[in-house]
Amino acid sequence: MVFYYFKGATIPYKFIPLIKSMSTGVKKSAKLVLRYLVRDFYELNKLFKKFQEMDKKEFSISVDLLKKEINSLLRRLRGSIISGEERIEYRLVQKFKKLQRAIAEANLEINQKEEAILVDLMSKAEVYNSDLERLGARGGEIEKALRYTYDHPNKENFFKVRELLAQAMKSDRAFEIVIENIIRASEQIKPLRSKVLPIKYEHLALVTTYYPHHVFVLYDQKQYRQEMDQWRARMDLRQKGSVAASKYIEDYSQRIKDYSVQSSGFFEHKEKLLDVQHRILEKAIIGSAILKEPQYGKDAYLNAMEIWKIGARKGWGSLLLELILSFAAENKHPVIMDHSPAHFGGGVSKEMRKLWHKFESKPTVIKYPIALRSLPEAIGYNKREVLELFGTTGVFNSHTFNQWGIPDQTPDEKINQFLLRNVTNSFKKSKLELTRWDTSIEYRRKKDAIRNYLLEERKEGQTSGETACLEKAYYYEESIPLLQELLNKGKPDLKEGSFTFDNFFKIPGEAFFQRFADKILKD
Repeated sequence: MVFYYFKGATIPYKFIPLIKSMSTGVKKSAKLVLRYLVRDFYELNKLFKKFQEMDKKEFSISVDLLKKEINSLLRRLRGSIISGEERIEYRLVQKFKKLQRAIAEANLEINQKEEAILVDLMSKAEVYNSDLERLGARGGEIEKALRYTYDHPNKENFFKVRELLAQAMKSDRAFEIVIENIIRASEQIKPLRSKVLPIKYEHLALVTTYYPHHVFVLYDQKQYRQEMDQWRARMDLRQKGSVAASKYIEDYSQRIKDYSVQSSGFFEHKEKLLDVQHRILEKAIIGSAILKEPQYGKDAYLNAMEIWKIGARKGWGSLLLELILSFAAENKHPVIMDHSPAHFGGGVSKEMRKLWHKFESKPTVIKYPIALRSLPEAIGYNKREVLELFGTTGVFNSHTFNQWGIPDQTPDEKINQFLLRNVTNSFKKSKLELTRWDTSIEYRRKKDAIRNYLLEERKEGQTSGETACLEKAYYYEESIPLLQELLNKGKPDLKEGSFTFDNFFKIPGEAFFQRFADKILKD
């Protein structure tokens, strides 16, 4: 199969026989969503007015009549657009998902500024859509509050229901404004008419190993084998006394700069690459990544794996990231970006932030913790487990993780239980004795805090945007078949085991991060 490079995206040829304008699809899908939002608001408003009528005569009618009125409200709610099957089936599943797909497709043909506007608007739309689901879905907060008021009819409970209805109307209206902005943005889109450049996919392969982390190298297999064959031929000539071969190797080696590479474990040292390693770096390697196993204790970041380093030549960043996410998904792990401290070299580059944010708009990427309410099973949990771990508000109201890797709306009681459970398990494994100080909640909250980009950049409370995305975990499994295909293609190149990987993939792969530091992940 032939892959094409088009504005930093890699697209299989069979999917793009003809690139045509997709901005029309965005506009059409957005208008359908807007139509259902207007109907949602109408239904909400009817509920709100009915509730106001009840509120006025709350203490002037009998309890039996009051309960009858609440039952009437519940029937209206169950049959309304906001929580009925019509909303779930048509607006959320069909219309909103269709809009997500249309924007994902349009991103392939628009410039970066227009793409950033659409991605940002779509991130906000997903938040408002999530809020409406939380409030108005079957079994949602409005229905629960009404049922509670039915059992405990008093003024305080009435006010709570009215407040929830007002909140839903506010989210609905904010959602409408975002969708209207998407429609206006789509009308201004001018499709790019860039030349489509072919990239050979048939020569692509992937190799990986684990020590002390998962290391991945994506490479051009044909070019790699050519370089290895030429190196073996040079070494053979050198052993036979060829002056020309020896001079070539010596002259080439003098032009190679020193790179920081890991010899073993975590320690790096300066090392000059061999001529073959440098040529593989320059000619064959397309991308490289290092993925850590879950780092921060059981259930932190929902046991997500962590991308420590990732880089790819221009046009291949999205594909490499899809492969890494799919590798984690095979074992039911979501993935987070690097959270290691800045003084240890941790952090996320500007280019990687843009790519990570771009992935949030992909309809096939599942975002956690917000997806806990509907898809805990995808990452190895069940609904009972997540409710026990993070509470109702943690599961249903959280959009990002806090500084302990826990859904940000988790109640304090659950946070304390989480921290004490993890420190207890840690001491059991190390066979050390817990002290009173070790189990102090104040100490644990400070000691166990993890780098949090929202706090670090003073953007607490944000649920969308590039910074907020860094406090979300992504789950993506669509590229698992491709991952397996590329790994199988790479296996013959590892026939000599770890020696081959360490010398001809791992070391050039680590040097790749430095050699192309200013050119990587420019999708």
